Amino acid sequence: MEMSLASMFAFRPTPELSGHRVPGLPGLYLTGASTHPGGGVSGNSGRTAARVVLADRGRRARAVRRLLRR
Repeated sequence: MEMSLASMFAFRPTPELSGHRVPGLPGLYLTGASTHPGGGVSGNSGRTAARVVLADRGRRARAVRRLLRR
């Protein structure tokens, strides 16, 4: 199978899923050999997805702390 520009980088597997979040399903994250930053088995997509999860958890925790302070 030929790898074209339309299936590389942030377009893997589709532009909607390039941020590792699944639209409409909060808390569900996508990672694997077919996700951004590119194909192959390198671990980069897992590392990037883990950073997204940790950032989301940090945002959520900050929002809860703000609500509890009121």
